[in-house]
Amino acid sequence: MSAGVPRAIALDLVPRRRPPGLLGWLVLAAGLGLAAAAVMQHDRLRERVDLAEGANARIERQLAAARSAAKAADPRPVPEQEAARALRIAGELGVDWAAVLTDLERAAGPEIGITSLQIRGDKASLAIGGEAHGLSELFDYVERLEAGGSLGTVRLSGFEIKRSGAAEVVVFNLTTGWERAK
Repeated sequence: MSAGVPRAIALDLVPRRRPPGLLGWLVLAAGLGLAAAAVMQHDRLRERVDLAEGANARIERQLAAARSAAKAADPRPVPEQEAARALRIAGELGVDWAAVLTDLERAAGPEIGITSLQIRGDKASLAIGGEAHGLSELFDYVERLEAGGSLGTVRLSGFEIKRSGAAEVVVFNLTTGWERAK
């Protein structure tokens, strides 16, 4: 080197890039994996939301159709005869008939024969026609019916004693009622 010549100045202002290290690559891979998992989770949740919105829309359409059908129904007045019949049937249906018939059969025994039942649902009453071997059997039957629990007070509305040779038969009519279902 010569004595009077200054040395060259290194004016490289851009530093050299250092190559990425192993830690950098691992952080990048982890970030990409988490981003992919978040995208997949978003897609699954979006599908569930779409299904729920579809079901909600279907239910809203059904409700709207039901409301319009209810509004379109023509509320005609029910004829008086049809209303009376419907009330009578409703009164008959409001009774536990299994219990009533079981009590009738259980109370009858071998000495009582039921020949007719007439139901009046509008008045919550039952007319019972039958035959008994004697008056004491008839009165015992009335007591057993009242004790059965499914019927109210049992009233003897009429009886007639008929003789058939040596046998005596009491033909009777009873009336009773039941409590209307609330």
